[in-house]
Amino acid sequence: MGGAGRLRREKVGSHVPHTDDLIFGHGHTRGIVAIEPDPTMGTAALYRRVGTSTERNVVPLQNWLLARKPQPASIELSGRHVLRHLMLGSDAKAIADRARALAPDQRLAYLDPITAHLVASGDTMYKGLHFSQLRRSQFDIETLDVNPERDDGQIVVIAVTDDSGFERVLGLDEFQSEGALIEEFIKLVRARDPDIIEGHNVFNFDLWYVNERAKRHGVTVALGRDGSTPMWLDESIRRSTMSGMAVRYYRIEGRQIVDTFIGAVRWDVGRRLPNYKLKHIVRHLGIGDDERTLVDAANMRALWADPQMRATIKAYCLDDARDTGRLSALVTPNEVYQAQMVPETLQGIACVGIGSRIERLMVRAYLRERASIPRPRPMAPIEGAFSEAFLTGVFHDVMKCDVESLYPSLMLARGIAPWDDDLGVFLPMLAGLRDMRIAVKRDAERAGHDGRRDDLLAADGLQNAFKILINSFFGFLGTNGLHFNDPVAAGRVTESGREVMSRIVAGLRDRGCTVIEADTDGAYFVAGSGAPDAVVDAVAQTLGDGLHLVAEERYPVMLSLKAKNYVLKRASGDLVMRGSALRSSRDEPFGRALVQSIAALLIEGREGDIAQLVRNTVDKIHERKFTPEEIAHRESITSKTFNASANRRLAAALAERGLAVGDKVRVYQRVGGELALLDEYARDEDRDYLVRRVADFVARFGDLVPADARIAAGEDRDQLSFL
Repeated sequence: MGGAGRLRREKVGSHVPHTDDLIFGHGHTRGIVAIEPDPTMGTAALYRRVGTSTERNVVPLQNWLLARKPQPASIELSGRHVLRHLMLGSDAKAIADRARALAPDQRLAYLDPITAHLVASGDTMYKGLHFSQLRRSQFDIETLDVNPERDDGQIVVIAVTDDSGFERVLGLDEFQSEGALIEEFIKLVRARDPDIIEGHNVFNFDLWYVNERAKRHGVTVALGRDGSTPMWLDESIRRSTMSGMAVRYYRIEGRQIVDTFIGAVRWDVGRRLPNYKLKHIVRHLGIGDDERTLVDAANMRALWADPQMRATIKAYCLDDARDTGRLSALVTPNEVYQAQMVPETLQGIACVGIGSRIERLMVRAYLRERASIPRPRPMAPIEGAFSEAFLTGVFHDVMKCDVESLYPSLMLARGIAPWDDDLGVFLPMLAGLRDMRIAVKRDAERAGHDGRRDDLLAADGLQNAFKILINSFFGFLGTNGLHFNDPVAAGRVTESGREVMSRIVAGLRDRGCTVIEADTDGAYFVAGSGAPDAVVDAVAQTLGDGLHLVAEERYPVMLSLKAKNYVLKRASGDLVMRGSALRSSRDEPFGRALVQSIAALLIEGREGDIAQLVRNTVDKIHERKFTPEEIAHRESITSKTFNASANRRLAAALAERGLAVGDKVRVYQRVGGELALLDEYARDEDRDYLVRRVADFVARFGDLVPADARIAAGEDRDQLSFL
């Protein structure tokens, strides 16, 4: 069956677990800050924060495998689903080996023993703790190279800070050797005893660099709580970010690692940050120190060679550690509070997809009830959300209206849930998260009114965690490979959403509004004679289903190019760029600047100045007035990078740096079409290619750009096919 007429299958039994247990897990262990499994002994060490100290408790390791066919000593679960034979035990290696021997569609298992233990035990991290109660330490390093394997690639500065206000900077010039510098860093971390170690790009650079340099000096990087276990690279499972970037997943005994680079990417749901470089992020968000020290880090070797510059370099490194702490205080709380619900570690959750988090909640509930679990359903085409640009051009006094949590609200109002959810836990979980978020938002308001800052921050972090999970329920339905997925149900959600958005657009037009664009759950419009807020309220009254249409923001000017591609000018004067035609991570910085300048000129009504802007850009290319950084673009490393004959030199350079498929690098195009790493720049860029890129950037604006500007870019009409 499918579509709107699909019947709901009767639930198995009448018992639905308590909502709190569904969301926060049925385990009762409080204050877990780290879990360290010992698969050979069949135990797990739980580190728990109790007040200002930590306790270490050893418990049996709970591991499991769910299979289609009986396994040694397995028990059969209730229900109709095919994955019904549950094998339990504490020998994580034996269970993982058996799981790997089965075809993926014949079993369900989480091969990370920590994840498996949390799912089976019902425990979660940080239960009963606020983010402010965790001990967090940040560090940053300065090096003479980007490759730790080079003899002269020493670490010259390490700065360490923590949330208590502690700060210390270690310089190579204060120690007899680099090995002694690293040993002091290790002692310092153990003395501060943090629950969480934070750094920016810490997985793929800082920890890797420290580890490789320590090997050269025979130093054991024993940063953990037991004082003896070396930091190790966990390669048992390939971990990557949502964008596909491979992660060097280091583990430190008794502690969690937070990478604020990954955290910032996950936090920036609306893609409002200019990029994910630490200093750029804190400056953009206004959380940094305007007086912080800055140096040309790309020239670190020459700077360090000057003894007069070393104090400045140390101050620069310290400011980076401080900025990391400030950024983490913003982006990490919602991940901590998600880890109070999702059976996953804090550092592990950074590499777990949004839909997979919901799957873990479902699997935990079913295993507790000893109910069988379905295999993932095959994917089918799902018609997408409502998305249309009705008009292009420049518009003034634009209002955006938005339906709060459109898809989750429709799922609850219309009872849209996975066909295979025989226990009926999916919608109660979603409703529980929604109700809890409403309550916590009220708590945040009261805490703010009463001046209770810690309670305000805790409540705000928790409600954001709720929001992320709530908005994940729809994506979960339509994700391939997840147990309990349901593409038919996902299609019903988008169908309902399109119907609601069509009514909103019609309602706005009926009230004399000019609708510019509508997408998924919101619309941009110019009101007729009535006040925009009043129009939104009137349309909201017609929706039903408990939907809340709200006036989100008013913009003095909007530039509309095509669906999902537009520029908004805020009352503050800031420009908000949306869409791949206007901001792409693969565009060269000079091109992004050109696109933003063209957009600004169009919004200001100065389209006659665009041709000269384009000519100036082309001249700068021919005269090599752009820096190498401005003409380089971001490239994802793929198997083709290493196999294509044109990339032989690039592939060799990548291999030398230990970079692999999935990593991202900055490259530029040489004459002849070959790509090269930015740090190998030799005034050999392909200027003809860069001029063609100018034509591409100009063409993205279509006929909104005057003909003389397109001529200045050397483009022809065929290039407008981009639009």
